[in-house]
Order: sequence, then structure tokens, then C-alpha cells
Amino acid sequence: VGGTVNGTADMDPTAGTANLVSAGAADGFVAKYDAAGNLQWAGKIGSTGADAVKGIAVDATHVYVLADFTGTINPGGGNIVSAGGTDVAVIKYSLAAGAYVAQAHVVKGDDGNANGQGAGIVVDVANSIMYLALNIDGANDCNPAVGDTACDGTNNTTHDGFLWRGSTALALTHVVGVAKSAVANVGNGLVQIGSSVYSVWTVGTAAVNPGGGNLTSAGSTDILIVKS
Repeated sequence: VGGTVNGTADMDPTAGTANLVSAGAADGFVAKYDAAGNLQWAGKIGSTGADAVKGIAVDATHVYVLADFTGTINPGGGNIVSAGGTDVAVIKYSLAAGAYVAQAHVVKGDDGNANGQGAGIVVDVANSIMYLALNIDGANDCNPAVGDTACDGTNNTTHDGFLWRGSTALALTHVVGVAKSAVANVGNGLVQIGSSVYSVWTVGTAAVNPGGGNLTSAGSTDILIVKS
């Protein structure tokens, strides 16, 4: 499970104690429990600013954690620093013990006040592919490696929806804007069914084009489902 902690939270539901303490404002956390509800391990991701775990996916040996963060975090492989707003990272841990394995800075603000938010994560276990739903405003880089792969929102005041695809080694394959306009468009989750991934978006009153032509709401916010 994952979410946020603010202050001190005891993650052990039994008489034992396993406290996680936030560094300042809310921090993200991830914890594993067995089928009987017994805590196996727990850890937190956070800076002195506001941070949150926005999604979790697993394969046979690893857990992949989608996290929003501000300021500087160190999940285990060195510091990741946001560009001024909220950035997005994926952290990979061992499923058995929660040991750190790898990290990727998947949304980096380019203009000092851009913001990204995680909206969903899915791992295609059979093909070692990872998908992310992202809400982004302003100018951003969505390539965790060296080089800049632009994933720019329409403006700095409202979010656009992006679908990020990469490997379970946390390397980017490509990123595409599926719900972009001058009004707010936000992701609500991802699910894999068979060999396809379906993403769900709340879109505003302006036309968006996920790839098959413009779609315009009937008057207020509508729901968009994109099959990838």
C-alpha cells in the first residue's frame, strides 16, 4: 500500500511499533503486509516540502512506486532535486524486503515553476513495460536519462494529461500528450486488460485529441478513455 504520512504514523497494526516520521510537511510512504495483515516492511519518500505516493505496481520481484515530490529527496541512489515546483519520480524496490533498487526522475520542470503529478502506474509484467499517467503544466522534461524529451503543458495554470511508456528498468521509450487544451485535463488512473492499457481522463470544455481526432465535451467536463 502507499499514500502519505504527516507527522508520526505507526505502520504496524499489531502491538508492535514501526513509526514513520515525515520530514516536514506530508511525505509519501509505501508498506507491504502479508495476507494476514502483518507488516513486512515500510519506508517513506519525502523532503521538507509536500510529497506523496500516487501509485504502486508490482511484478514478481519488484515494487514500482510513483511519487510526487518537492525540494530534494534521496530514495537511496542519491539526491533528486525538483526544479522549483512539483516533480515526479519512480522508485523501484525489492518486493521481498523493500530494499532500494533504482530511481528515475520522470518529470523535471524546465521553467522553475512547472508542476507534474502522477495519476497512475501499470506494469506489463510479460513484456517488462511500465506505463504512467501524468498531469503536467508548464515546460517539462520527461526523460530520466541524459537529454531532454519535452512534455510541455499548454500553459502554467492548468494541467494536461500525458501517457508515459518505458521499461521496468526505468528507461523512457516515449511520452505523448493524450488530453491537451487550454483548460484543465487530468488523469484518473490506468488499468491493463489483456495486452492493452486503458487510461481514464477527466477533460474540460475545450477539444482534445488523443490521437484519433478532436473530441469536444458536451458542455462541461467529460470522461475520456484511451486505449494504448
